[in-house]
Amino acid sequence: MNINVSDYWETHYVFDKSSKRKMKHLGDAAIHSILINTIIPFLFVYGKQKNEEKYIEKALNFLEDIAGESNSIITKWESLNMSAKSSYSTQALLQLKNEYCNHKKCLSCSIGNYLLKK
Repeated sequence: MNINVSDYWETHYVFDKSSKRKMKHLGDAAIHSILINTIIPFLFVYGKQKNEEKYIEKALNFLEDIAGESNSIITKWESLNMSAKSSYSTQALLQLKNEYCNHKKCLSCSIGNYLLKK
């Protein structure tokens, strides 16, 4: 998929700082990030609000079909042998970190408990 940027971004890399004009487009990672963080959650919530299971399933299927994100948090999970091939898995690991690791609730987390007992 090839999505071009607006005219403004052809002459900018950051806000308020012009650069040489260059044709740019969103890469796969950027497109996936937009889908994962905006479109798919919207579809899921829409399905919940309308009580339409097909939209919920479609949102979850999209997460299963999109490759997992690659960032420092996922890299740390992978160092603990927690593999995440799909964005469904990486979103779950990000949520675990936000809910448990960030608040030092290791004893309330199955994974934290397991790791502490090793």
